[in-house]
Amino acid sequence: MVKSMQYDLEADEKFDDPDNSLIYECKKAALDNRYVIMNGLITENAIETVWLQCELLKIKEEKEPIDLYINSPGGDAQVSMFISDYIRSGTCAVRTIGIGECCSGAFIILVSGLKRYCYKNTTLMMHNISAGIVDADAKSTLSHAKNLEDLWRRILKLLSEQSNLSEKEIEAKINEEREWYISSEQALEYGWVDEIIEPKFTYRNRKSWDKKTSSANRKKTAK
Repeated sequence: MVKSMQYDLEADEKFDDPDNSLIYECKKAALDNRYVIMNGLITENAIETVWLQCELLKIKEEKEPIDLYINSPGGDAQVSMFISDYIRSGTCAVRTIGIGECCSGAFIILVSGLKRYCYKNTTLMMHNISAGIVDADAKSTLSHAKNLEDLWRRILKLLSEQSNLSEKEIEAKINEEREWYISSEQALEYGWVDEIIEPKFTYRNRKSWDKKTSSANRKKTAK
């Protein structure tokens, strides 16, 4: 089981600001514990966030796993596929943990981990990729469409390889739903995650949980 830890460290410039000591300490603590946080839209900056930090951690200790925490609505499909390629290349062991939401490209990255986790109420969603063609002539549009279709086929192949579903089954479900929202239980059933991080206590068992926590704290104090 991976440790539960979450930081919002989207803006790198805050990390460099000495006045933002809390952000600095949080990011330092995360990296010291081999946590990489990918938060927000997936753009070219995500390559630096994931690849660079993972490479730096690999230099420090090649055999120790890295935990990649993902909270993203998605974004650039090409960047998402690159990050997936990097994670699956095996240059270092990367475990992926879905927190908040893992949609579209973020879902692709989540399912690419050596071990894949999500929380019980993590939002998971996959849909087809969009064109995003602006002011292009006919030949450019056709070329872009072919490239887009090729990319979509590669995405379907990856999603199939990382699950027990076929490419046809995945594509049919996405075509039917347009935006296919997947529960954590479904993700586990389909093989896209290996474990759901369940809540440790509820209203009914809260008192017994408090007793366990208090007992553990007393032991630590005694030491």
